Amino acid sequence: MTKELQGLAKKWEQLQAHVGTLPGQVRYFEPDATNRIMQSAFAVGDETMPFFVVLNDTVYTMLNVYLRQDLSRAQTAGILPLLNGLNESLSMLKFWVNENGQLILGCSVPAFDDDFNPELITALLGQMHQVILREYPLLAKKLAETAE
Repeated sequence: MTKELQGLAKKWEQLQAHVGTLPGQVRYFEPDATNRIMQSAFAVGDETMPFFVVLNDTVYTMLNVYLRQDLSRAQTAGILPLLNGLNESLSMLKFWVNENGQLILGCSVPAFDDDFNPELITALLGQMHQVILREYPLLAKKLAETAE
């Protein structure tokens, strides 16, 4: 096993041990030798927004929350100025729409294997949830206004 894969295994074990103490349904995936994915969801009003924590054999851990699926081109164009404004006000978290029309809030956290902190990951997820609770009503309104 390479040094990178050993580091991944160590981070994965730490994350599972820490998250195992939190409420809610959490699923774990190992899609291949170099990626590990933790999946759960946030409740926002009557909606459920899935989130993913992705560990791999790099120094980055990615956290993504999927707020909406299948945005139209008109919705994407209409919401981008709002997303840009929100992104200017957020220090580490960023909103974007990917090529599949999914509205995402995400961040990337660097950490060497010995510096990985699962408590930081769960703290960031908590911060992401608070941002979504605060900003999603305005985002949803703007999306409804620009629906085709």
